[in-house]
Amino acid sequence: MGANNRKSKIYVLTDGTEVTAFDIVAKTGVSVSTARCRLARTRDPEKIFLIKSNDPKKGKFKSYTLDDGSVWTIPEIVAKAGISKQCAAARLHRSHEVALVLKTKSTNGTVIQQAKVTASMRERMYFDPDGFWKLFNKAM
Repeated sequence: MGANNRKSKIYVLTDGTEVTAFDIVAKTGVSVSTARCRLARTRDPEKIFLIKSNDPKKGKFKSYTLDDGSVWTIPEIVAKAGISKQCAAARLHRSHEVALVLKTKSTNGTVIQQAKVTASMRERMYFDPDGFWKLFNKAM
């Protein structure tokens, strides 16, 4: 019996064994949806009763060899360069040059450059609630 006191569907395996999805859950440790998926795909007892195991490859990352021969993974590049995973992947897709891939995160520039950008934005009416009317009057 499963949850909600409903009668569970009984499946007959190729060796004649009658099981429910909840029997598979109890014996293997997989989720109910995984058990049902296995039963939908096959009736082979070996495949149905595969025990849930910790996959040794799970959590491993692909290794990339850079031009200098050093081997890096994306999380290592992220930690070293202070960039996002997407940025590291894009850099590796573009090139395997050490200088490009391991370049630290660029900043937005100096305080003077930021001030110039801010002034330029204000000139173009960003952050100005009356900016629309300034533009409208200029066009007339």
